[in-house]
Amino acid sequence: MSGSRYDERKNLVDKPKDKGLTLKDMLSPDMLAKLTEQSNGLKEQERVQQEHKRQAEIARREREQKELENDFEYLLKTSRQDWKDFK
Repeated sequence: MSGSRYDERKNLVDKPKDKGLTLKDMLSPDMLAKLTEQSNGLKEQERVQQEHKRQAEIARREREQKELENDFEYLLKTSRQDWKDFK
């Protein structure tokens, strides 16, 4: 008996492929529009989130650079002048 149920399920799954129908074809236009709108909204949220991350990373790098510029040891190490000339 279980073999025939499996065959029935397999036939149900294969039927849309035989007819050439896709999930998009089976959805109502209203539902498809709603899903498309939701998808676009999620993509926009992801884009905004990525932009916030990028801005936060830029701000972090600027803070680090400013801290380094206030560190006298760092300034001496990165100075391009030859201090021996001023002795």
